[in-house]
Amino acid sequence: MPFVTVGHMPIFYRRRGTAGPRVIFVHGAGGSSRHWSTQVHDVGQVAQCVALDLPGHGRSGGTGATTIADYSALVVAFIEALGWPSATIVGHSMGGAVALWTALHYPARVERLGLVGTGAKLRVHPDILRGLAALDPAPALRLIARWAYRPTAPEELIEAGVADLKATPASVTHGDFLACDRFDVRDQVGRIPLPVLVLTGTEDTLTPPRYAEYMAERLPHAQLRLIPDAGHFVMLEQPQAVSRALVEFLHTSSAEVGRAVRPG
Repeated sequence: MPFVTVGHMPIFYRRRGTAGPRVIFVHGAGGSSRHWSTQVHDVGQVAQCVALDLPGHGRSGGTGATTIADYSALVVAFIEALGWPSATIVGHSMGGAVALWTALHYPARVERLGLVGTGAKLRVHPDILRGLAALDPAPALRLIARWAYRPTAPEELIEAGVADLKATPASVTHGDFLACDRFDVRDQVGRIPLPVLVLTGTEDTLTPPRYAEYMAERLPHAQLRLIPDAGHFVMLEQPQAVSRALVEFLHTSSAEVGRAVRPG
């Protein structure tokens, strides 16, 4: 698996595909590129797919950031380091906020957006922020993992989620959630002229479907997909459904991208 140097930091990424649309996958708070493994494999059959570890996450260097603007600037520099003029940015949760910010502030670098389990505002529960700043962040990490999946998710999936969060330094995860809590572009999303796929799990409690519906109603060229039997980590609970939706979106002309709710 390769690295590129961005701002003196080694940034790790997964890559698949050599032809077709260029796609960057951006993970959420406390996560890593591993969360996109299935999509990189599947979508990489028809597109050039890259999923990066943000600074301080996974195998990348650095210490993370506390603003969406800083992460967005990093993603733009990463696109430039790959030698790509622009790309479709697919982001989950915090990664979706990064995608939105990039479309608003670096429009020349963005071709399309995939917004997965995210919102135009990402208020964070105070218990999460307090817990991550505590001497022992373990209870907060377990709370996040519990809320990240549908209520009927297998216990082993929850435990895997806890392990994933523990792999990221708690200080980095805390900074991620601070960045999310400060993020609010509700008054700006209507200015994004790009084709957008807005996708969420029907049982998402961290970024409920109403967040997705709000964006889809205001984005000029948005398609809303609701995936049943999935919570916040929809791409882990229903990976094939998410991959299918992304492949279809990438091959739908800009003129055909509409606001209809599509089945999962």
